[in-house]
Amino acid sequence: TPAITITACAEDDVSVAGVVRTLEITAGSKGALTVPKRAAPGVTKLTLRNKSKGDAEAQLIRIEGDHSRSDVLDALGKALSAKPWKDFLFAAGGVGMTDPGETRSATQELEAGTTYYVFNASAEGRPRPSDLHKIEISGHKEGALPETDATVSATDYGYTADGLRSGRNEVTFENAGRQPHHLLLGQLRKSATIADARRFLLSDADGGSGPFPPAGSEAATSVLEGGTSQVITLDLKPGKYALYCFAADRRGGPPHIVRGMVNAVTVK
Repeated sequence: TPAITITACAEDDVSVAGVVRTLEITAGSKGALTVPKRAAPGVTKLTLRNKSKGDAEAQLIRIEGDHSRSDVLDALGKALSAKPWKDFLFAAGGVGMTDPGETRSATQELEAGTTYYVFNASAEGRPRPSDLHKIEISGHKEGALPETDATVSATDYGYTADGLRSGRNEVTFENAGRQPHHLLLGQLRKSATIADARRFLLSDADGGSGPFPPAGSEAATSVLEGGTSQVITLDLKPGKYALYCFAADRRGGPPHIVRGMVNAVTVK
């Protein structure tokens, strides 16, 4: 199934290119992330460079108030177990699944006066204290997200898509719902239906690709809180796609695909 990856570099400072800053993250040979310690607020292009032999994903979480690393780690562990989220913990985007040796990016806004943590959401097991990388955000806010010709909007619980075309797409992914959502996208075989995709994704099948062709286009984003957006790049082939979400509500519970959050879109 589709995945998301994020790459980073070993730099402590953030460069400014116009009003869009850059923040580079690197996944090392064993999957450990190297993350800048500071960043400026505003529109920022996050880049993940995956030098490991496995998938990597740089998921950001935003923390409100003064909380220890231990508090954050405990709250994150509960959220990842589909238990109720602590009220100080928020999904904050990042770079989705990145294949070994690849580099991906996402552009989004970082909030001023805020503390973020980054962890590799593709790493096996629960995050350990050393897996949480703190980024302090300070300075002046600049810029706005770049405009795109395509949009995918997540709601509670579904997707709408507009403007997707074959080839390289710059896409605004927006969470218009109240719950955390991400975008998982997989191209379907010509004969497959969205019902086939849902049954396969909800099954315990651990082999084969089911309704998803092995060479089909796929992508995955990081998780965003309601009311936030980021700009991503999607390389798409013509065909029918399934859009789906495996995040859970802030109050806990089953993944959203169980609630019916899987939709079809056709790319011409």
